Amino acid sequence: MRNTARLYQAMLASEDSIEFMLARFPRLVRRMKWVAILSLTEAGAALRDYLMGRDDDRFARCELTRYGGGEAVCHFGGPARVIARAIAVRHDID
Repeated sequence: MRNTARLYQAMLASEDSIEFMLARFPRLVRRMKWVAILSLTEAGAALRDYLMGRDDDRFARCELTRYGGGEAVCHFGGPARVIARAIAVRHDID
């Protein structure tokens, strides 16, 4: 729990929170890009939105104006689905 609180504080303090996500979770971001055909920025924004729990509802239906991940993330089913699929594919490969 303590690490989560530090991560959350770092994200709030940093204007470059997407870059922080890319540096903190490089393998997950690469797999998200591969699974959902995302750009680097879309993958970082989707991960940021998921971790910060935007709108207190991580699993809600995706709206194009709601998530920073953009249209590609919304067409895939939202940040939670992209992350879940990236983790599943990673475990299938490893």
